[in-house]
Amino acid sequence: MVLGLSVALVTGTAGGCGDPSLRAAVAPTPTTQVVPATPDEPISVVVAGDSVLDNLAVGLVPALDLGGEAVVSHTWLLGLSRDAASKHEMRRTVAEAHPDVVVVLLGVWELDPLEGELGTPGWEVRYRRDVLDPFVDMVTVDGAQLLWLGMPATSDPVVTRRLDVLNRAYADLDHDDPRVTFLDLGEVLESPEGEYRDHLSSPDGTRARVRQTDGLHFCPAGTERAAQLVLDALTDHWSVAVADGWEHLGWTDTQGRDSAQDLCPDD
Repeated sequence: MVLGLSVALVTGTAGGCGDPSLRAAVAPTPTTQVVPATPDEPISVVVAGDSVLDNLAVGLVPALDLGGEAVVSHTWLLGLSRDAASKHEMRRTVAEAHPDVVVVLLGVWELDPLEGELGTPGWEVRYRRDVLDPFVDMVTVDGAQLLWLGMPATSDPVVTRRLDVLNRAYADLDHDDPRVTFLDLGEVLESPEGEYRDHLSSPDGTRARVRQTDGLHFCPAGTERAAQLVLDALTDHWSVAVADGWEHLGWTDTQGRDSAQDLCPDD
């Protein structure tokens, strides 16, 4: 039950550390047919990435699993440039799950092996040829659509500028390859100017902490924003059920908190 997604990239002017020109809005094309998922014929979803993806998955996975019309496989994918073990696990997961859609979020761990290469002349051509294109071929081998999520700004402006360059390469995949859709999480986790914010206001005026005190990971309010963006993209194209009240399940009580430190303080 495979169906393509389409993305319209909205161009803006960079006003801060993040890059608003990467903003993406997912919408069906006039020729797109929305395919209904059912409990008897659920869609297969693979979500993969690093610890930031784990923050997203704690809300996204139960929202889809408990909806009863999707089967979700969650796997670790630390990076693409140097992490052979997680790529092997990704290949195994795809072979077992036969996904309709693969959701990927990569960030700071992918930056380290690109040190000295990122942004140099011709770097993206080499990165596409040696890393990205083979990965896309691998995860879409059964006809899946790849939903690539762009990392939002972090509290470190140097890291954010480097992530902007990396996100641009992922957004270019969307432009060039119909199997890939790029969706920028900065759309819901940054200021309108593309700058890092640890707190954001909702339309009703309530203000909540969306990022942990490390300036990278998500708090429950941030997970809810990011997961809703992904769910909107999926439900627009597969008409898949989402669990009622998924935003208020038990994951919200524990995310960002452990016995040693509260990473999402109520401040």
